[in-house]
Amino acid sequence: MRRSTSVVAAVVLLAGLAACQEKLEAPGECPGICPGDRSTVFDTVITASVGQDSTFGPTNVGGFVAAGQGNSLQLANGLNGVDARAVARFTARPESLVINDTSYAYTVDSVALGVTLLRRDPAATGLAIEIYRLSSAPTLDSTRTFAQVDADMVPANLIGVIPVPDTLTSGVLLKVYKGAALDSVAIPAADAGILAIGYRLTSTSATGARIGSAATGTAGPEFVSYLTLATSDTALLHQPPLPRIVAYNGFVSSVTTVPDSTTITVGGIPSSRALLRFDIPPHIRDSSTIIRATLELTPLAATSGLPGDSVALDVRTVLADLGAKSPRLSDPATRVITALLTLGSMDTVRADVTSLATLWQPPNHLPPALFLALQPEGSSFTQAVYGSTRQGVAPRLRLTYVLPYPFETP
Repeated sequence: MRRSTSVVAAVVLLAGLAACQEKLEAPGECPGICPGDRSTVFDTVITASVGQDSTFGPTNVGGFVAAGQGNSLQLANGLNGVDARAVARFTARPESLVINDTSYAYTVDSVALGVTLLRRDPAATGLAIEIYRLSSAPTLDSTRTFAQVDADMVPANLIGVIPVPDTLTSGVLLKVYKGAALDSVAIPAADAGILAIGYRLTSTSATGARIGSAATGTAGPEFVSYLTLATSDTALLHQPPLPRIVAYNGFVSSVTTVPDSTTITVGGIPSSRALLRFDIPPHIRDSSTIIRATLELTPLAATSGLPGDSVALDVRTVLADLGAKSPRLSDPATRVITALLTLGSMDTVRADVTSLATLWQPPNHLPPALFLALQPEGSSFTQAVYGSTRQGVAPRLRLTYVLPYPFETP
């Protein structure tokens, strides 16, 4: 009797397994065992934490990138009501050349002064760059004001004009001095071989331009002398050009803009950055799969700048939340998000920050914060202003995510 019962039970068990096997081949008929594609996708909008979105600029950290430290120098002739002059001080040109422990006097055959045009308004016409000798050359530095530089830009100190062809949008611009013209670039003994010059943009209408800065390493202002040694040794008569390194370059502006601390402001000179913090619910931060994360910023004013220029919002997460001194994540490159800005636009700016938001989750657990800056920083004419939790529409993070299946959690 006991054996008969065991046989019946075995038959029932086998029949059950066969039935389940059939259902496993069609997951839609076996929801209790097989999840299939029944994932639920959630969307939520998280506003920046109230009072925890901050702008850091000249008033609290001295600015992140000062004039001349970025990749370009500003020149402006009334652009958005602003004038800007660029300046450069070169290392001293020696009174003689030492070759194989022997000092040789020399004569200057010619001199070339140049700049590299990086950006300009392609619609502007009649552009030219005027070159002026600046007073007190050895002391030219970041303390020189716009008024002081402008006071030196008088006809008596004008040493050259470089026309900018209307068709030229970028490239090297040179002014070469030979013969009698060399007198205008002769360096007085009082300046100890140091040349300091200023650049001013002229045009038929209000506009601006960006020229290369020595911070790039290759496209900064140029001062090259071509020499002939005073010697009977014909092998030494013709020496290679003698370039002078830029000891200091920068630019000064007729207007100084201080960012409003109640807004989210990036850019400007010295540059401002902004830190946004978000309170991400634990079930999203710790357990979900983030499919997409989009940062949304609402402008408080139309984005201004130089027509034809390319300016982008730079968005990164931070390794630690230390306020203005928070270290930004910059490697790998996929962790630096850029969103091109449209000059004159009041449209909401959106940036896909999915790759950053996933770093707030295990195993990285980085702070749920975003640091905003402008590219190029400390160089462009743009200062972008967005709403904050104190005024306007606050920054938002739009998240699309999936929660785990019940059997995936302990």
